[in-house]
Amino acid sequence: ADELGLDLDQFGDDYNSGTVKAKVRRDAGEARALQLTGTPSFILNGERIQAPSSVNAFADLIQAAIDNAPAPTGEPQEVHEHADLAVYINGEQIDFSGDKYQSTDDESLHDYTHFHDNIGHIIHKHLTGVSIGDLFDSVGVSFSKACMVLDSGESYCNTNTKSLKFFVNGAEHPACHNYEINDLDQMLISYGPTEEPAVEAQLASVTDE
Repeated sequence: ADELGLDLDQFGDDYNSGTVKAKVRRDAGEARALQLTGTPSFILNGERIQAPSSVNAFADLIQAAIDNAPAPTGEPQEVHEHADLAVYINGEQIDFSGDKYQSTDDESLHDYTHFHDNIGHIIHKHLTGVSIGDLFDSVGVSFSKACMVLDSGESYCNTNTKSLKFFVNGAEHPACHNYEINDLDQMLISYGPTEEPAVEAQLASVTDE
Protein backbone atom coordinates (compact mmCIF):
# COMPACT_ATOMS: atom_id res chain seq x y z
CA ALA A 1 0.00 0.00 0.00
CA ASP A 2 2.87 2.38 0.85
CA GLU A 3 4.67 1.61 -2.41
CA LEU A 4 1.48 2.32 -4.34
CA GLY A 5 1.15 5.68 -2.65
CA LEU A 6 -2.17 4.88 -0.98
CA ASP A 7 -3.54 6.80 1.98
CA LEU A 8 -2.24 4.47 4.72
CA ASP A 9 -4.65 5.75 7.35
CA GLN A 10 -7.59 5.11 5.03
CA PHE A 11 -6.14 1.74 4.05
CA GLY A 12 -5.83 0.74 7.71
CA ASP A 13 -9.37 1.88 8.48
CA ASP A 14 -10.79 -0.04 5.51
CA TYR A 15 -8.72 -3.13 6.27
CA ASN A 16 -10.16 -3.27 9.79
CA SER A 17 -13.65 -2.07 8.87
CA GLY A 18 -16.53 -4.27 9.99
CA THR A 19 -18.54 -3.02 7.02
CA VAL A 20 -15.85 -4.13 4.58
CA LYS A 21 -15.46 -7.51 6.30
CA ALA A 22 -19.25 -8.04 6.17
CA LYS A 23 -19.21 -7.31 2.42
CA VAL A 24 -16.42 -9.85 1.91
CA ARG A 25 -18.42 -12.44 3.90
CA ARG A 26 -21.52 -11.71 1.81
CA ASP A 27 -19.56 -12.11 -1.42
CA ALA A 28 -17.95 -15.33 -0.20
CA GLY A 29 -21.34 -16.73 0.86
CA GLU A 30 -22.85 -15.93 -2.52
CA ALA A 31 -19.87 -17.55 -4.26
CA ARG A 32 -20.35 -20.72 -2.20
CA ALA A 33 -24.08 -20.74 -3.02
CA LEU A 34 -23.23 -20.53 -6.73
CA GLN A 35 -20.64 -23.31 -6.25
CA LEU A 36 -17.83 -21.14 -7.55
CA THR A 37 -14.50 -22.73 -6.76
CA GLY A 38 -12.07 -20.14 -8.07
CA THR A 39 -11.44 -17.08 -10.16
CA PRO A 40 -12.17 -16.19 -12.80
CA SER A 41 -15.70 -17.63 -12.84
CA PHE A 42 -18.33 -16.51 -15.34
CA ILE A 43 -22.10 -16.23 -15.02
CA LEU A 44 -24.17 -15.44 -18.13
CA ASN A 45 -27.89 -14.73 -17.67
CA GLY A 46 -27.80 -16.43 -14.29
CA GLU A 47 -26.10 -19.61 -15.50
CA ARG A 48 -22.48 -20.57 -14.84
CA ILE A 49 -20.48 -21.09 -18.03
CA GLN A 50 -17.08 -22.59 -18.72
CA ALA A 51 -14.32 -20.04 -19.24
CA PRO A 52 -14.38 -19.20 -22.97
CA SER A 53 -11.25 -20.10 -24.92
CA SER A 54 -10.82 -16.60 -26.37
CA VAL A 55 -12.20 -13.08 -26.40
CA ASN A 56 -14.00 -13.87 -29.68
CA ALA A 57 -15.62 -16.97 -28.16
CA PHE A 58 -16.77 -14.84 -25.22
CA ALA A 59 -18.18 -12.22 -27.61
CA ASP A 60 -20.08 -14.94 -29.51
CA LEU A 61 -21.70 -16.19 -26.28
CA ILE A 62 -22.75 -12.69 -25.28
CA GLN A 63 -24.07 -11.87 -28.74
CA ALA A 64 -26.12 -15.09 -28.77
CA ALA A 65 -27.62 -14.11 -25.40
CA ILE A 66 -28.47 -10.64 -26.78
CA ASP A 67 -30.04 -12.14 -29.91
CA ASN A 68 -32.23 -14.46 -27.80
CA ALA A 69 -33.25 -11.81 -25.29
CA PRO A 70 -36.88 -10.59 -25.26
CA ALA A 71 -37.54 -7.24 -26.87
CA PRO A 72 -37.51 -4.23 -24.53
CA THR A 73 -40.96 -3.24 -23.28
CA GLY A 74 -40.31 0.51 -23.49
CA GLU A 75 -38.83 3.19 -21.32
CA PRO A 76 -39.24 2.85 -17.53
CA GLN A 77 -42.10 4.92 -16.17
CA GLU A 78 -42.34 6.77 -12.89
CA VAL A 79 -44.84 5.18 -10.48
CA HIS A 80 -45.70 5.35 -6.80
CA GLU A 81 -46.43 1.80 -5.70
CA HIS A 82 -46.20 -0.20 -2.50
CA ALA A 83 -45.83 -3.83 -1.50
CA ASP A 84 -45.75 -5.75 1.76
CA LEU A 85 -42.84 -8.01 2.73
CA ALA A 86 -41.94 -10.49 5.44
CA VAL A 87 -38.66 -12.43 5.66
CA TYR A 88 -38.21 -15.41 8.00
CA ILE A 89 -34.95 -17.22 8.66
CA ASN A 90 -35.32 -20.46 10.60
CA GLY A 91 -38.64 -19.24 11.97
CA GLU A 92 -37.37 -15.83 13.11
CA GLN A 93 -38.62 -12.74 11.30
CA ILE A 94 -35.95 -10.33 10.04
CA ASP A 95 -36.58 -6.74 11.13
CA PHE A 96 -35.85 -4.17 8.43
CA SER A 97 -37.13 -1.21 10.45
CA GLY A 98 -33.67 -0.25 11.73
CA ASP A 99 -32.04 2.96 10.55
CA LYS A 100 -29.43 1.15 8.45
CA TYR A 101 -32.17 -0.22 6.18
CA GLN A 102 -34.11 3.03 5.87
CA SER A 103 -33.96 5.77 3.26
CA THR A 104 -34.43 9.32 4.49
CA ASP A 105 -34.79 12.74 2.89
CA ASP A 106 -31.09 13.28 3.59
CA GLU A 107 -29.84 9.87 2.44
CA SER A 108 -31.57 7.66 -0.11
CA LEU A 109 -30.22 4.11 -0.30
CA HIS A 110 -31.78 3.64 -3.75
CA ASP A 111 -33.31 6.14 -6.14
CA TYR A 112 -36.37 4.06 -6.96
CA THR A 113 -37.12 1.62 -4.14
CA HIS A 114 -36.72 1.72 -0.38
CA PHE A 115 -38.08 1.35 3.11
CA HIS A 116 -38.67 4.56 5.03
CA ASP A 117 -40.14 6.06 8.22
CA ASN A 118 -38.63 3.11 10.14
CA ILE A 119 -41.23 0.79 8.67
CA GLY A 120 -39.54 -2.40 7.58
CA HIS A 121 -42.42 -4.34 6.02
CA ILE A 122 -43.64 -1.89 3.37
CA ILE A 123 -41.65 -1.42 0.18
CA HIS A 124 -41.91 1.82 -1.80
CA LYS A 125 -41.32 1.69 -5.57
CA HIS A 126 -41.00 4.71 -7.87
CA LEU A 127 -40.01 3.30 -11.28
CA THR A 128 -41.23 0.40 -13.40
CA GLY A 129 -38.78 -2.45 -13.78
CA VAL A 130 -37.44 -2.21 -10.23
CA SER A 131 -36.96 -5.64 -8.64
CA ILE A 132 -36.88 -7.11 -5.17
CA GLY A 133 -33.18 -7.71 -5.81
CA ASP A 134 -32.65 -3.97 -6.34
CA LEU A 135 -34.18 -3.31 -2.93
CA PHE A 136 -32.06 -5.93 -1.19
CA ASP A 137 -28.87 -4.85 -2.95
CA SER A 138 -29.43 -1.33 -1.63
CA VAL A 139 -29.41 -2.56 1.99
CA GLY A 140 -26.48 -4.96 1.58
CA VAL A 141 -28.47 -8.18 1.32
CA SER A 142 -27.93 -10.76 -1.44
CA PHE A 143 -30.95 -12.76 -2.61
CA SER A 144 -30.95 -15.55 -5.20
CA LYS A 145 -32.76 -18.84 -5.74
CA ALA A 146 -30.00 -20.66 -3.91
CA CYS A 147 -29.01 -18.35 -1.11
CA MET A 148 -29.80 -15.33 1.02
CA VAL A 149 -26.84 -13.49 2.54
CA LEU A 150 -27.67 -10.86 5.15
CA ASP A 151 -25.81 -7.60 5.59
CA SER A 152 -24.12 -9.19 8.62
CA GLY A 153 -22.47 -11.72 6.29
CA GLU A 154 -24.57 -14.64 7.57
CA SER A 155 -25.55 -16.87 4.64
CA TYR A 156 -28.56 -19.16 4.35
CA CYS A 157 -28.26 -21.47 1.37
CA ASN A 158 -30.19 -24.44 0.06
CA THR A 159 -29.11 -27.77 1.53
CA ASN A 160 -30.54 -31.29 1.58
CA THR A 161 -32.66 -30.39 4.61
CA LYS A 162 -33.28 -26.64 4.32
CA SER A 163 -34.37 -24.44 1.46
CA LEU A 164 -35.10 -20.86 0.53
CA LYS A 165 -38.62 -20.15 -0.73
CA PHE A 166 -40.15 -17.03 -2.28
CA PHE A 167 -43.91 -16.44 -2.28
CA VAL A 168 -45.90 -13.73 -4.04
CA ASN A 169 -49.53 -13.26 -3.09
CA GLY A 170 -49.67 -16.65 -1.42
CA ALA A 171 -48.14 -18.70 -4.24
CA GLU A 172 -44.55 -19.90 -4.47
CA HIS A 173 -42.78 -17.99 -7.24
CA PRO A 174 -39.81 -19.24 -9.31
CA ALA A 175 -38.21 -15.81 -9.79
CA CYS A 176 -36.20 -14.30 -6.99
CA HIS A 177 -33.68 -11.50 -7.40
CA ASN A 178 -35.17 -10.31 -10.70
CA TYR A 179 -38.84 -10.35 -9.66
CA GLU A 180 -40.35 -6.93 -10.37
CA ILE A 181 -42.16 -5.49 -7.37
CA ASN A 182 -45.82 -4.86 -8.27
CA ASP A 183 -48.32 -2.61 -6.57
CA LEU A 184 -50.06 -4.27 -3.60
CA ASP A 185 -47.90 -7.41 -3.76
CA GLN A 186 -47.67 -9.45 -0.57
CA MET A 187 -44.30 -11.18 -0.55
CA LEU A 188 -42.78 -13.76 1.77
CA ILE A 189 -39.23 -15.07 1.82
CA SER A 190 -38.78 -18.08 4.07
CA TYR A 191 -35.68 -20.14 4.85
CA GLY A 192 -36.00 -23.31 6.89
CA PRO A 193 -36.67 -27.06 6.75
CA THR A 194 -37.72 -28.22 3.29
CA GLU A 195 -41.07 -29.38 4.63
CA GLU A 196 -41.78 -26.35 6.82
CA PRO A 197 -45.26 -26.44 8.40
CA ALA A 198 -44.78 -22.89 9.71
CA VAL A 199 -44.87 -21.42 6.20
CA GLU A 200 -48.67 -21.18 6.30
CA ALA A 201 -48.49 -19.08 9.46
CA GLN A 202 -45.73 -16.98 7.91
CA LEU A 203 -47.86 -16.35 4.83
CA ALA A 204 -50.71 -15.26 7.04
CA SER A 205 -48.41 -12.83 8.84
CA VAL A 206 -47.63 -10.82 5.68
CA THR A 207 -49.41 -7.51 6.14
CA ASP A 208 -51.84 -5.99 3.66
CA GLU A 209 -51.13 -2.34 4.29
